[in-house]
Amino acid sequence: YSSAAATGDGRNVNLSDMYTKCMMSDNPSLLIIKSNNYIFGAYLSHPIRVTGSGWTGAPSCFIYSSTLDLKFPYHARNPPGNSTIQSKPVAFLAERDSITIGNGDLIIHDGGECETRMESCYGIGLTYGSSEAKCILAGTSFFEIDEMELWMVGIN
Repeated sequence: YSSAAATGDGRNVNLSDMYTKCMMSDNPSLLIIKSNNYIFGAYLSHPIRVTGSGWTGAPSCFIYSSTLDLKFPYHARNPPGNSTIQSKPVAFLAERDSITIGNGDLIIHDGGECETRMESCYGIGLTYGSSEAKCILAGTSFFEIDEMELWMVGIN
């Protein structure tokens, strides 16, 4: 799946199209996002499916920043004030209107509006809720996608 903003407003990301193309593969995925001068994304260990199955993924999932040369591994900690114990990884959740990676670490809404607050389930030891944790991926906590690609990772 590939999407490039024709209008420059990020309103070109169509999750329904992306999900349809994801049905052609049972492989893990690599998500690549460009927003302004930032390039980042996520490795998702399981196929992306909107089936009502809830959260999926494995601890091998991660978020990365090519711009800053950083890998944010899945750490499975709950954010402060949230004592919910997860019975399985909160790696990612595909819903009709959005895809959530971690418990809010990276949220992509249909149309291309996004938000990020690292250290919910993925991180490198930043303080949860800090401006650095909110802005490290895209320079701001709320942003729009300029370009997005999703690659299926072949496993032999």
